[in-house]
Amino acid sequence: MLFALGACATVPPPTGDLAGARSLVERARAGLAVGAGAVEVARAEAWLRDADALLANRRHADALLLARRASASAELALARQRAARANAALADARSENARIERELARGGAR
Repeated sequence: MLFALGACATVPPPTGDLAGARSLVERARAGLAVGAGAVEVARAEAWLRDADALLANRRHADALLLARRASASAELALARQRAARANAALADARSENARIERELARGGAR
């Protein structure tokens, strides 16, 4: 048991990792307007809250793990948001192509 406590004490506070995770989560939260990634953002925010509590209790290794999980979840949210935007752009392009094809068909039937 003493070894486990000693091992945790050797891990420095993961303040940089937490700051990076917060930045990613904020970017993902800002992108929620596209309607994707909400579950991942909520999960990342929960992990950040838990990481903060662990940091306050000097459980640096555990806080680092949760900061990394929060970052990964936020990155997944951002990826889902990029995919949603790409799918919307694809749907718009298909719609425009269909409109042009209808116009061409009408013009060719004259």
